[in-house]
Amino acid sequence: MLKEQPVRDLLNETNRVLQHAVGRGITHDIPISQKRFFENDVFVFSGFKTYNQLKEASLLLIDENGAVKSFDRFKQDILQLENTYNGRYLDAEYNFAVSSAQMASKWLEMEADGDRYNLQYRTANDDRVRPGHATLHEITLPQSNPFWDRFYPPNDWNCRCTAVQVLKDKYPMSNSHEAQQRGDAATTKIGKNNTNSSAIFRFNPGKDKIIFPPTHPYRSPRCATCSKRHNLAAPMSIERCEACFEILRIAERTEARREVLDFAKREIIGQFTFEHNDFTANFTKDSFKKNLRYNDFFEAKADILKNIKSYMPEKNAEYQWERNHSPEKKPKIRGYYAFQTAYKGNVQGLSGQPVRFKFREWQSGDIDFYHIHFL
Repeated sequence: MLKEQPVRDLLNETNRVLQHAVGRGITHDIPISQKRFFENDVFVFSGFKTYNQLKEASLLLIDENGAVKSFDRFKQDILQLENTYNGRYLDAEYNFAVSSAQMASKWLEMEADGDRYNLQYRTANDDRVRPGHATLHEITLPQSNPFWDRFYPPNDWNCRCTAVQVLKDKYPMSNSHEAQQRGDAATTKIGKNNTNSSAIFRFNPGKDKIIFPPTHPYRSPRCATCSKRHNLAAPMSIERCEACFEILRIAERTEARREVLDFAKREIIGQFTFEHNDFTANFTKDSFKKNLRYNDFFEAKADILKNIKSYMPEKNAEYQWERNHSPEKKPKIRGYYAFQTAYKGNVQGLSGQPVRFKFREWQSGDIDFYHIHFL
């Protein structure tokens, strides 16, 4: 179901909102590679959120007696589900993403100092602080202490706690074992099925390079221990891992689109034109985006676009002129130029495959790069 466009639209909108939260939260300069880890984690989380929402929606079709619900009842249940996932849940997830990104970027900055300073846990120190978190206030330990692997903030939804560097001679060192016990107590909330719903927050976003809990119920139970932690592609033996595989494919293609568009902006658009005996063609951001819009031959097209200059033929190459066959639909287009060559990349099964490049001529006489088509 994740392949359907309306589902992809929901996934992308959820991702857009949560990526905005991460952008707000990053208050320290961090390497681009670290940002990519965070962005990938948020995208995968958004994919799992979408998957769980739709899975739950499908279960609402049947009532408690096993019969199909009336449309009105099903509609009301769907509206309630939508308000839960895209209202209450999303608000908490947005706030968590802001806080998690802030603390992750802070950790990465403090990490360079190692144990030169101690870290001190601090709450907002007001009447809204959770009692469990209050017991962690002013716990002071070296950054290398295992306490911070599990209890570095945020430690719950809407948690406002933080950690700060302090001089070693200013605050006494806490007892590490006692601190661990307090951390365990602060992140213990026994709920349904006698499970601890707060245990998911026992992670360090900066050290683990993720924004959301790796054991969040949206995800597969295998995610936390998956050997491909940042790829999250577990064996296909359980349904959520299968969904993860598809989410990951979408994430990889999103990253590939970004790389191609960054390359185009940096080296092609406004800097490179293709000159032929009959015309001069420009390259636009829109043409790059359109060629990556669909999944057919996606990897090969991305490869071609990143090496577009090497595919442009010599000036005496033979071209085919094609008039505009739909002037009523595209009155501003005069026609197209096309030339054929072979794919020179290494995408499996496509090496040497014929590929056609089309250029579009406008009524104004301007010509721009338009389309890549595998034959």
